[in-house]
Order: sequence, then C-alpha cells, then structure tokens
Amino acid sequence: MVFIQNPLYAGCKKFFKQIMDVNGLDQSLFDAMLEIDEIGLVNISNLYEKWCLIKTIQILKNIYGFVLQEDWQSKLIKSVQSEQYNISLMMKCENTSQSIEITYEKILSSGKRPDIVIDLTYEIYSVSYDSNSKNYIINVIKTVTKRLVLDAKFQNLNQNSHDSLVHQLYNSSDESDKNKPSHLRNKNYSEGGNNQVFIIHPKPRIIDSPTSPLKWGRFCDYGQSNKARHRYGGVFLSPSLNHPQSIDNLQRLIGMFLQQNDQKDYVEGRVFHNMSCIACGNSENNSLNLSYSQTQGKNDIWTLKCYKCSQLTIQSVCFNCKNIIFKNGLKWAYHRTRAEQVSNVVCPDCESFL
Repeated sequence: MVFIQNPLYAGCKKFFKQIMDVNGLDQSLFDAMLEIDEIGLVNISNLYEKWCLIKTIQILKNIYGFVLQEDWQSKLIKSVQSEQYNISLMMKCENTSQSIEITYEKILSSGKRPDIVIDLTYEIYSVSYDSNSKNYIINVIKTVTKRLVLDAKFQNLNQNSHDSLVHQLYNSSDESDKNKPSHLRNKNYSEGGNNQVFIIHPKPRIIDSPTSPLKWGRFCDYGQSNKARHRYGGVFLSPSLNHPQSIDNLQRLIGMFLQQNDQKDYVEGRVFHNMSCIACGNSENNSLNLSYSQTQGKNDIWTLKCYKCSQLTIQSVCFNCKNIIFKNGLKWAYHRTRAEQVSNVVCPDCESFL
C-alpha cells in the first residue's frame, strides 16, 4: 500500500498507460524496444538512416494514404534487434490503385544495399467507350514498377562533395574505377539508369549556385537542371528543431515520384484518373476536380483542383521537346524556375522556359 500510494509510482503508471495506448504498440513490442534501449544506438549515422525511413513511411501513410501491412512496427523493431537487412513493408492505396513495397537496405542486383528503396507498382490502362452498351471499358495494357532509391548520408557536405556523392551513387562503374578504393567506386544504385536516386542529408544551405529562387533552392537539388531530368539529386532533411519545415523537402521528392507515374485518360467527355494532390495527398474523386483541355498546338493540358487544400496543379508538355511538365505552385514546384516569373518553369530536358 505504501508503494502504490507513492506519487512517483502513480505518475509512472499513468505515463505507461499512455504509452501502451499508442496505436500498434503492445507489451511484447514495448519489451523489444527496452532491449534496444539497453543495447544503445550510439551510431548517429545509423540512427539518422532509420529516422529517415520512419519519416518516409509517415509521408506515404499519413499524407498520400498508403495503408501499411499489419504489425509493421514489430517487423521494424525485430529487424533492428537482429541487425537484419532486406526488410520490406507492403503498402497500398485503394483510391489510386497503387501499391508500394518499401525496403530498408534492399540488396540490389549488383549486391549493393542502399538505405531505402521504394518500388511503386501500378497498371497502365486505356479507356474506350462502347456505343452499343453505352459503357466505358477499361483495358489494362500492362503492370509496371518504378523504383526510387534513397540513401541517408549524415555527413558535413558542401556542393562539390554533394554532387560527387550523388554521381557516385547513381552511375555504374567504368574503367577509371578500377584504381579507386572500393568505397570510392560508383555504386550503380540507378541499375543502369532505370531508377531515380537521391541522397537525404541534414546539412542546410549547401547549394552555392541555386538554379531555383524558391525557398528550397539553396537546400535541395531535385535534378531540375544540368539535364539531370529529375533522375538524381539530394534533399535536406533535419531532425533539428531549428528546421521543422525540412520535412516538406522529402514530401516534395516523394510527391514528385508519385506524380510522374500517375494515370489519366479522357474519353467521350469523361475523365478517368488515379491522381492525388501533391500538397495534402487527397485522392478522393469527390473532392478533386480534374479537367482536360488542349493547347493551340493540340497538346494535352490537365488541371487538377483540390477542394481540401485549394492546391492547383497543371500538367502540360514542353512546346519544344514534348516532355511532360507539372506546375505545382510556389511551395510544391520541383522543376527549375526563374526569379522574374516563378509561376513558370524550365523544362528539365531541353531547358526551354515555359
């Protein structure tokens, strides 16, 4: 009685109950976390990698509506305990008919193990109209998978070391690699240019010569210039309380990856799509309005209006090279822009001003 009436015990019991009420946490998972706490995560680079993984999962789940498989927390905790790699979690978004496999330290065909691999799977389809039955028919052409590779680097980077590291991770080995130490050889995370590859780092303002006047211009490189075509780059993401908005940089990158792989069709006056809002992740058809039109040159223009957050996105094509362009406004733009007219963008392929 003396023990349970002690205010310290009562306070601990109250907080323990609050911890156990956290979604997905049970006694066995709590015990596993205590074991990890006793071992200690003293490697700050390793801790940063796992923090970036959690932030990536949170954006996919909380913003873009991908539902995780059950018991994913236990799977992650157990993997940390046993120092496993190739740890995959399945996610699916019913509204967009897309699925994601996110893997921590996935073993690529080259044997290399980047920190985070996101495999997005979706169907490419066409829609036709049957005038006899007056029904729309959706024809699935094929199922495709696109890959985004993220590598967390807790390093004191500058623009030169940042660019060198990005190219080392993206490119495949060549003759010049033979005389280099193994840690300096090209990693080929792009697997022959098939994957987008980006590093995540906690160092602010490393871009000495920004190509965008937008807020992220000195912090991030979304592959918007030098004909990188958004295939490689790096984004600033910091756990510091001094940079709470840096999470937007990672969301902009993931949003770019999802946006580049959406599907849409216009048949007999009706629009079919699986798009979501890059700003708030809204993918509900009743609160999204997608309209279709054409330019004077007969190029497609798609305008997506989100009624939940008022985000306006315009998808068009470059008049010069026909590359697809997304205009997402000032906050969520990831294309290159010019200071005198930031509402317009520069084509990442031919660098025409649109």
